[in-house]
Formats: sequence, structure tokens, C-alpha cells
Amino acid sequence: MKKYSLFTAMVLLGSLILFSASSPEVAKQGQVTGLIAMDAPFDDGSGIVLKWTPLSKEHRIIQYKIYRGCSPDTLFFLSNLDVDPTMGVIGDELRFTDSDYQPLYEFETAPAKLKKEKHQPADSPLYRAVPRDPKVIGSLVDRYDMLGSIKHSVFYHQSKQVKLDKESYAGYKLNQFDLILANPKVGNEYYYSVVAVNERGHHLPAAKIVSAIPVDNRPAPDAVVNATYVEDTQELGFEWNMPEVGYDIALYSGWLLPKESVPLFRSEQELNLTAADEQFHAAWQERAIKVFDSYVTSGSKTLYEKVDLKEAGISLSRPASDYLPVLSYMDYSEYQNASIADTLYIRNSAEYPNLPAFSVQDKPNDKGDNNYLSMGKPIAYITQASYTSAKHNKLKFTYELLENDLYPIERLRFTFREEGGKEIAQITEYYPDKVISMKLPKDFAHGKSFKVETQVMLRKNKGKYEEPAAHQDILFEEATHRYLGKHLSIAGKRLDRVYMDVLIKNKLSPYFSPGMRSNGMIRALDHAINYPDALYKPISNYDAKSRRLLLSPAFTVAFDEDKMLSFAGNIYRGVFEKDLREMKAEADSLSKLVKGMQATGDTLSEAYLSSQAEATQAQDSYNFIINHPAYKQAQKARSEKAWRKILLAEMHRNSRTYAYQLLLTDGHGLIQQTDTYKDPKGNQWFFPEPQWFDKTKLATLIGSLTFGIMIVVALVQARRRELYIRPIAGLEELDNAVGRATEMGRPVMFVPGWGGLGDPCTISALMILSETAKKTAEFDVRLISPHVDYFVMPLAQEIVQTAYNEAGRPDAFNREDIFYISDSQFAFAAGVNGIIIRERAATVLYMGYFNAEALLMTETGNQMGSIQIAGTDAITQVPFFITTCDYTLIGEEFYAASAYLSRNIELVSMLKGQDYFKIVMIFLIIIGTFLSTAHWHELLHFLPFE
Repeated sequence: MKKYSLFTAMVLLGSLILFSASSPEVAKQGQVTGLIAMDAPFDDGSGIVLKWTPLSKEHRIIQYKIYRGCSPDTLFFLSNLDVDPTMGVIGDELRFTDSDYQPLYEFETAPAKLKKEKHQPADSPLYRAVPRDPKVIGSLVDRYDMLGSIKHSVFYHQSKQVKLDKESYAGYKLNQFDLILANPKVGNEYYYSVVAVNERGHHLPAAKIVSAIPVDNRPAPDAVVNATYVEDTQELGFEWNMPEVGYDIALYSGWLLPKESVPLFRSEQELNLTAADEQFHAAWQERAIKVFDSYVTSGSKTLYEKVDLKEAGISLSRPASDYLPVLSYMDYSEYQNASIADTLYIRNSAEYPNLPAFSVQDKPNDKGDNNYLSMGKPIAYITQASYTSAKHNKLKFTYELLENDLYPIERLRFTFREEGGKEIAQITEYYPDKVISMKLPKDFAHGKSFKVETQVMLRKNKGKYEEPAAHQDILFEEATHRYLGKHLSIAGKRLDRVYMDVLIKNKLSPYFSPGMRSNGMIRALDHAINYPDALYKPISNYDAKSRRLLLSPAFTVAFDEDKMLSFAGNIYRGVFEKDLREMKAEADSLSKLVKGMQATGDTLSEAYLSSQAEATQAQDSYNFIINHPAYKQAQKARSEKAWRKILLAEMHRNSRTYAYQLLLTDGHGLIQQTDTYKDPKGNQWFFPEPQWFDKTKLATLIGSLTFGIMIVVALVQARRRELYIRPIAGLEELDNAVGRATEMGRPVMFVPGWGGLGDPCTISALMILSETAKKTAEFDVRLISPHVDYFVMPLAQEIVQTAYNEAGRPDAFNREDIFYISDSQFAFAAGVNGIIIRERAATVLYMGYFNAEALLMTETGNQMGSIQIAGTDAITQVPFFITTCDYTLIGEEFYAASAYLSRNIELVSMLKGQDYFKIVMIFLIIIGTFLSTAHWHELLHFLPFE
């Protein structure tokens, strides 16, 4: 009867919970409200903006999850916004922009099949992620612009040719993609919802589904424009930052607008804000002077254009100061907008920033993935200075080096002068350790500013300092009572007021592109030219029959910059040869058409000239391919794989070979630009070559060989006789500590540190654990070892079990005594403290890397009267171990412990080999001290430094 009553009560209780959970009031609790989806303004039609009202902080929300779909019945997780559960959201609105190719599918995290989102009703359209199902992703291909991340080797060598609609594609299985990114497409409707997640991980009810259709808009009118007119040379420089959402800009145009027409410009820009995207009010252009058209070839945020007005045939009808620069721009849909600058800077050619000596070379001692760009010789500059004595008669300066690996520094010279030019002191820095001290003269007025002149002596020019010197103002700052280095200049030109940009192009590019912008104080840059790994390719289609995603198999092998001709290759040899035959047929057809028109005497018409140009272009393109050395070599290949390998090798060589130009600007359009750099041999193309050896690590190689020899010598000695190891008190006491635990009938506790399996301190701790386990097995004492790393724990269990087996006591081993507590710092400390108190451990060993929890644990053991022995390489915790433990292994004693306890010949020989090597190092330190005192630093230069 009681069973039936209990069952009935449980049924009633479950029904009550079910009905209460499904009530409208509770279902709406925690639901995000105010969700709105709208087209992102001023973009290319690939963005949608979401807005919603955040929940109050009483809900303790940690995250808002955003879901997106192509239909209201299926929405996949898209992204999330993290928030502070305590503070909540500051403001009345949260925003998220769906653009810039958000992840759609990730192979490592995608589920095998569709999974509903947690804590949502059964009819919810929300799913956790796009599954590893090609049908699902295939159904989305025509709804999104997709980019697939695929390994280079997979793309070129593991595809399947698929013909669809008379086109050949490269087909790939879904599991061949590491990642698929997706952007909304213009004109498609997309649906969104938002779910709040509280700090308990509970997903609250989803927001009402909303939708939006992205639209291609005109660019934003927020491009930042600067321009400078050089009066004596009649040169005009434009420098601008593209609009905030401006990566679809196709054409920029520069204008000079008379100032009296500025009100017209501004009024028309007001009209453009509300006008249709197709309509652009620009009557101001009739009054302006067009200076240039610049077609965009770079994704760089900052762009430049320099025009010689005299050479371009442009004359100004009034003084340049009567104009303002205007930048208009048009996107690929021919929608336009414009921005105006506040002023046109007027300068003289004498004010051009000085171009540094620019050179390019393959970076030495690397694996072939960098070119080294040199922009001048090294410079030292003062950062700050402070008094080091109570009498304020000494200053300590800190300085930095603008280094260039091509010019190693021998020494530095600092000359300090008063504002009037009187010398205060001269300091020679023989080894640049970035700190110098200066004793002030008695008549020095504290708090006043002064100047410093810095000169550099290079190793290759010993005895001669480089000219010109760098100059700085040293200014006193009242707030901090320190001196600060300001206004770094060379030859009267400020380096902190200019910017450098390196323009680059590879052999597959027709134009130079900026994008390596830095401040003018940089002396050298690495241009990283990575080896091909992951490729991001547009996904064109989906083949339901083979269940493969389809990509274009074409790639560019070579480019002729003189005739602007491209050598287009293909993954498949048959498709390539078919395209080549069609190219030949088209060239022959155009040639016949031109000859026919010549026969009729039609040689002056526009149709003839157009046909002749097309025929020449087609024939040149065909000739460029068949006469290319890579094509001729590939034709000799017997297999398609060998054929493809030859073309890919040529493509990789061309894509990783670069030419360079250096551009200097003051940030306002005063631009100086070098010609394409050529080395002394006249070569303008630079390809990074890998080196077999890093010569800067020669000292490391010699040290490693020396150390290895010393270990072999020590090993031979250890096999002949017992080598002496000095007594270590903490390890000498280990037998007594375990014996005391035996007498008291209480356990031994071994607490490892925080290190992982790859840390040397963990390896050393486990070796000490092995020797400790042998002793506890011998004395028949219980060994307890709590762990913080669940990867280290099973290894520790095996080590202890092996130790017990070697001691002949396999029956005494208890795997449950070696266990995992927590990877949370203070939770682990609390667990260890509880075990020490409950088990009343007689002996506690702390071995490994420890943090702030060390003192908490050792204080507990100290209060329990346990014998405590600690060993660590965490120097910040050594003082606490010394204070609270009976014995502490300091520094290398911790790593020597396993050899000391086991007396294993191999371990002892390693220990003695280290001692021999230390003798060599001490000898080098003594010799280096004397040599450095004599200002001979070749030994220091030879040794590697980080």
C-alpha cells in the first residue's frame, strides 16, 4: 500500500512540475525581448545587424547565443557574446553584426547528426551546430557565400573531378575541410534568434524569430582623407584610410575642390544620406579638378597616391590654399560616396622626409619563410631617466635600440648638452645593456631640460662612429619627477613624425600593394612569406550524387607583367589541355576575322581595331603559355601527378617571390617613394631560401657537444667507481621520515606540483615519487598521492605500482591512494589540507612546481606536526617552503634528488656531467669578465642571447 501511495505522489508531483514549467508566465521568464534584425548599412550586402534588449543582472546571464538559418524552422548556432553575470550589461542594447565570414562548420566540433539545443522545447527550431552531413551543407551552398578551409596538399592532390552543367569542378568530401565560413548573400532572407544562458549553464527560452534581407548599399562617407601640395615641384600627395566597411571599393578618385564650393558639397552629401543608393548627388564635381583615378589592388586600410600635376597636364587656376582635397569612391555595384579633408597642407620639397638606405635580402639563419627588409642603420634613444641618489647628483637613464641585424653594434656614445650647447657629460657604452648612469655637474639646475646626442659604432667600422648622430630633447616631467626622452630626430628630421610603408608584389601580381605600415623609427622588418598550408577557397556548388562540395580547379601558374598576360593552370591535365585547345581555336578565329576585314579594306573602323586588339591578346596569351619553360617541362611528364607537380612548383616559386618599394610619409600626404629595389647585381625579385644551419646557434652546438662528451666521461667513471655526491639534508632525512611514519602507524603523503607531462619539474617529481614508493613499500607504510593533473595521475599510478613490484610488495599497492582532486588551485589546496588533517599524515613531501597554494598546504602540515620535505624550481615559493618545512631542496638539488636517492649509474653520470660543464661555464664567466673589462666583447657576441 505504501508503494502505491508513494508512486501516486511522485506522479502528481511530476505532473505539477510539468504543468508549471509549461505555463506561459514561466516559459517567458528569461526570454530575450526586443530582438531586431536589419540590413547592415554601407556594406556590400553581406551583413545583417542584430539588436536586442539584454536581461537584467538578476538573471545572472553569462552568455547570449545567436542562431541563424535560411528558414524559420531550422536555425543553427552562429556565435555568442559573453557577459559578466555580476555586472550584467551596461547599456540598454546589445548588438551583433553577422558579416566577415562567420564559421558555419568546424570538423572537430561538428556533431554527427542534427542535435537540438539544450533546454528548449521539443518543437524548437534551434540546433547546436551544423552537423557533419554533406546534404545539410549542400543545401546551404546556394544560400551563402562560402569559403572552405582545406589543406594545400588535399586541395591539389586528393580531389575528384566532377562535371556539372558542362563545367568541370574539383570535388571534395566534407571531412576534407577543416572549416567552412559563410556570409549572407544579397537578396536572400535570413532568420535569427537569441538565447540567454545563465551561470548554471541553463539555456533560457529563445527570443522570437526575426528575419532580414541583406542589401548592397553605397559606401560610407567616413573615409579619412589627407593631402599635401608641394609648391616648388607641383606634386600632390593623397593619403587616406578607406571607409569603415570599404572592402568592396573598386575605384578611388582624387579631386581639388574650390573652397567656395564646399557648402555645395556638404549639402549634396546630406542629400546622399537619404537618396537611393543608385543616385549620387555630385554637382560639385563640375567645379572641382580631378587629379587621379586609383583602382584598388590591395586590402590595406591605408592607401596612397602621388601625382605630378605638371606631368599630368593639370594646372591650378588659383593658389593651392584656395582648394580642399576630396576623395570620391565607387564600389563594384557602381554605388558612390565621397569624403572631404579639413585642409590642404602646403609644403616645400625641402620638407620631404629623408628616405633611409633601403635594401632587401633573404633573412639568414631561418627556414626560408622570411625576407629581411633593412631601413637604415641602428639608432639608440633615451626613454626616461630618474635620480638614484638622495643628493640628486646622479641620473640613471634607460634607453632602447632600434636595431638592424645587418649592422651589429660595437658600442654607443651619449653626449649630453645644455640648451645653449655646453657639454654636461659624455658617456661611452661599451656593451649595450640599455642602462647608463651619469654624474651631474655641481652647477646643473635640477628640473631643467637638456639635449642628448647619440652615436653608434658598428662592429665592422671599429673606431668610427656613424654620422649623422641622433638627437633628442630630454624633458623634465613635474608629475613624476622624471626626465623623458622626446623628439627623436636625425639630420633635423623627426623620426617620430613619419611613417613607413613597404609596398610589395609577387610574380603573380600586376601591381604593388601597401600594407606593411610602421612608424618611422623602425630600422628593419621581417616580411613573413609562409609556406602554403591551409587554403581558403570559394565553394561553388554541391554534387548530390557524389556527396561532394565543388571548388574551382583553376590556379595561376605565372604572370607576364609587361603584357599583362596570365598562365592559368588546372588541377586536371585533361581539362587544362581542352581549355588550351579552345584558346588556340579562339585565337585562330579572331585572326581569320581580322584578315577578312583587312581584305575588305576595313582597317580604320572601331570594330577592326577592337578585333585586332582581341586577336593579339588571345594569340599572346596562348603563346605565353606554350612557350613558358614550366609548360614545356610539364609536357614531358608521363603521369598527371608529375605534370601537376611541375606546374605547382612554378606557382609556388612565383607566389613566394617578391619585389619591394619603400614609401615614407608624414601622415598627411607628404610622400616620398623609392623605385623598385634592386640589389647590386640588378635583381629586383627576392625568394626566401631555407638554410640548413642557424649559425647564430653555433655556440649552442659546441656547448651541447661538450656537455655530451662530459656525460660520457662521467658515465665511464661511474662504472669504474662510485662517484661522490655531496650530502643533501632533505634527502638524507627521507629514511628517518618514512621510518617515523612506520613507528606512528600513519601514512606518507606525496604532493606533486602543477606541472604537466611536458615539464621537467614533473618528470623530476615522478622520479622522486618512484624512490619514495620503494621506501614506503619496504617499510610497509601507506603512500597517499593526490594529483592536480588527470594526465599525470595514471602515470604516477603505474610508477608507484612498478616500485612496489620491484620491492617485492605488489600486494601492498593500492591504486585508490593515488587519485585526482581538482585542477582548480585553491580547491586542490583545500583537498590536500583535508587529507592531511583526516589521515594525520606523519610525513608530507611537496615535490614539483607550486604557486600561491604552497603556504596554505605547508602551514596545515606544520600545525599537524608532520615532517615536511619540499623541493621546487618555483623560486617565488622557496622562501615559504624554507619557513614552514623541515627540509627544502633548493634549485638544482630538486633535480639531483632522483640520482641521489637511486644511485643509478646513468643518473649519477648525468649529474656529474652537469658539474663538469658548470666548471667550464665558471671559467668562461671569469675570462669573459676580464675581456669585457678590457672592452673586448667578441666572446659575448659569439654566445647566443634571447
